[in-house]
Amino acid sequence: MNARLSRLAVLGLVVVLAAGAGIFARQYLAEQNELTPDAMPEQAPLPKLAMPEVPAPAAQQPAGPGFDVVRVEPTGDAIVAGRAAPGSEVELLANGGVIDKTLANEAGEFVIMPPPLSPGSHELTLRTKEAASRQAVTVSVPEPGKGEVLVVVGEPGKPSQVVQAGAPQGPGAGLIQPPAIVAADQAAPLRIGAVESENGRLYVQGSGPPGARTVIYLNDAPLAEAEIGTDGRWSLTVERGLTKGDYRVRVDQAGEAGKVLARVEVPFTAEGSSDPASSSTEIAAAPKPASGPESEPQTTASVPSNPVVAQLGTIEVRRGDNLWRISRKAYGAGDRYSTIYQANSDQIRDPDRIYPGQIFVMPPGG
Repeated sequence: MNARLSRLAVLGLVVVLAAGAGIFARQYLAEQNELTPDAMPEQAPLPKLAMPEVPAPAAQQPAGPGFDVVRVEPTGDAIVAGRAAPGSEVELLANGGVIDKTLANEAGEFVIMPPPLSPGSHELTLRTKEAASRQAVTVSVPEPGKGEVLVVVGEPGKPSQVVQAGAPQGPGAGLIQPPAIVAADQAAPLRIGAVESENGRLYVQGSGPPGARTVIYLNDAPLAEAEIGTDGRWSLTVERGLTKGDYRVRVDQAGEAGKVLARVEVPFTAEGSSDPASSSTEIAAAPKPASGPESEPQTTASVPSNPVVAQLGTIEVRRGDNLWRISRKAYGAGDRYSTIYQANSDQIRDPDRIYPGQIFVMPPGG
């Protein structure tokens, strides 16, 4: 009897435990179902925060073109040189109208020789596709035989600057000083930048190590010396005498005892009408430079960075000419023909054979 009761008690305990386990399992599953995503209550969306608008940075305006030189003859013939973005097309405007244009080279240099300015007042400005010049150059061209040329540069917020009064004389005429000169690299290479010629005139612009002494040649005839400026730039102006033809501009950087430290040259073709100042009957030789091609350059401070040659001696060979006759006509002695030959050796293979139409540069002084 007792054994039977014991078995019944154990069985009852098992049933109770099983019932408790079932209740616990159902409660656990219910809790798990409440934590599933489908059973979770929807939450209200978070409010969007208003972010303040940050303005885009303003685009930097490109620097406009600028004038370096505006040199004007009483006849209205002008030379305009300056700088702009490399490769850009530069337009020269007079009183708001385009009168000429050119392309700036890889260094940003350009030269323009516009059609002669008529008598009267002209406001010159520069323009590229991206920007316009801040400077304005006022040029007053007189009536023939009356008054003088006047060139004045103006820029907003700065006093006006007279850069030429009267006919251009000397290397400083028409030279516009930049607002700030930054010393150039002493190791900068010697180079020729812009070369422009028209109606007997020539303008050459280049750069190199500041303070270096150079000798500038046309073909192999020395024309002038130049000391490269503190901004690393130099130029040469020939006011008249260049005839039509093919030429080479050569620049030698001279060291001690006339040793050539660097040499550059650029070919160019002079087009347009020939200047009547040079012919086979009247030859005006260019002024003699301070030193010869292989001699030591001057050591004084008188050598300019922008020399000017007022009259260039060139000649076009005519039928019946020979070097002896040309030399006698130019220098008063036929036996100096070797001077002409040496200065134009690239064109003269045989001193006894020259041909009509050839253009020779006449070295100064013979």
